[in-house]
Amino acid sequence: MTEHYITPNRPGCVGRSDSESIQNAIAAAKSNGLDTVVIPRRNERTGEMLWNISETILLPSGITIIIDNAHLRLADGVFCNMFRNENMYNEAGLSAEGEQHDIRILGRGNALLDGGNHNGLTERTSMKEGYPHIYHNSFILLHNVRDFEISGMTMTEPRWWCVNLIYCSYGRVGDIKVFARDNVPNQDGIDLRCGCHNIVVEDITGQGGDDLIALTGFQGTETKHAVAGRCIDIHSVVIRSIRGTSVTKAIVALRNHDGVRLHDILIDGIVDSAAGEPDNRPYAALRIGQNHYVHTRPSALGETFNINAQNIHSSRNTAVLLCSTLLNSSLRNIYSSGSAVCAVSTNTGAQIKNLLIDGVFYTADRMENTACAADRCGSHEAVFNFEHHEDTPALCGSNRSENVVISNVFASNLGSRPLLYASGRADVTIIDNAESARLPVLTDGGEDVRVTRI
Repeated sequence: MTEHYITPNRPGCVGRSDSESIQNAIAAAKSNGLDTVVIPRRNERTGEMLWNISETILLPSGITIIIDNAHLRLADGVFCNMFRNENMYNEAGLSAEGEQHDIRILGRGNALLDGGNHNGLTERTSMKEGYPHIYHNSFILLHNVRDFEISGMTMTEPRWWCVNLIYCSYGRVGDIKVFARDNVPNQDGIDLRCGCHNIVVEDITGQGGDDLIALTGFQGTETKHAVAGRCIDIHSVVIRSIRGTSVTKAIVALRNHDGVRLHDILIDGIVDSAAGEPDNRPYAALRIGQNHYVHTRPSALGETFNINAQNIHSSRNTAVLLCSTLLNSSLRNIYSSGSAVCAVSTNTGAQIKNLLIDGVFYTADRMENTACAADRCGSHEAVFNFEHHEDTPALCGSNRSENVVISNVFASNLGSRPLLYASGRADVTIIDNAESARLPVLTDGGEDVRVTRI
């Protein structure tokens, strides 16, 4: 009978640990001309329905790992990923020639990656007191890999970020459920870092302890993992069908500084599932920019551009939070309900130019968590808050909103709140309809504020 895959239960593959058994199965698959390893539910070595991962499973090019209704759990006290491409820490991995390809980690049925008990390694303890680098705490770490897929599984109790992608391209991350309790710091779901491009992130559900999805370009640790001759920018990414939340951070976050450009990003469909969940208060469904985490210099206007987001549903705080810089972008079909405060807010610091906001449906009916709202939405409650203070300037330098066009706004239950508040330096045009024309606009009265209503 022809073999099409290898399992770690196969005689000759069973090792002294579950990690060794799976690694042996990968080696056996490659030596037999096969490209698939199936991890079944039952672990024949132990007789349990559990695979304890005590060492990182290293993935060569041209391999598919199928987690078939299996439960993989990180062993207590270990510092390792579950899966990592084999060139991550090799010199070859820093070159175009060392790029790996065709790596797939696929779940079937109730495939589960479980972080188990936390090991004490955090960003604060990383590389201190004998701890290794925090990168070791991700479930999946891929670097300089093209043509990849990670899909079809639940990730629970993460020790840090669930998925960490660096200089990866032409891939898909999808059908992933994240469950993080914010019981340890920075439990992101899916992270795309420097050099990532042409990637689809879709059908992500659940709850992030921190950002559920983050695209982040900083010249920090990634500098050590830069691939020679490769662009450091993050671009050509599609994020769609996101139905989840965060305990306190953003559902989707885009951040870049240090000369790393972030551009040509399409976001279609963020639905905040926190409605009715009092313990979950994401400050934004979508965050673009951050005025912190600068290593060499802050983002300049023109380094975050062509960001097109649509179909954003938020029931808490702010639907879209804008910080740092944004150029030539659009926000369409924004729905703010429940205890939402702002549909779009600059949070006191941003440099924005050529932004279209079209189709906003604001039906928020109550105000909760005033302290959080004031911190994340600015000091003024309005559907749109373009608030810029010179005494708290954005790191981006020139702190202003220029050529912002707002159209097709439908708002109710505002009470005394205005349609728009603008301060500092702002140039905003509102294309009114019969409903929005009745709503007031407030400014700080400064000579650099111009609001035009058509």
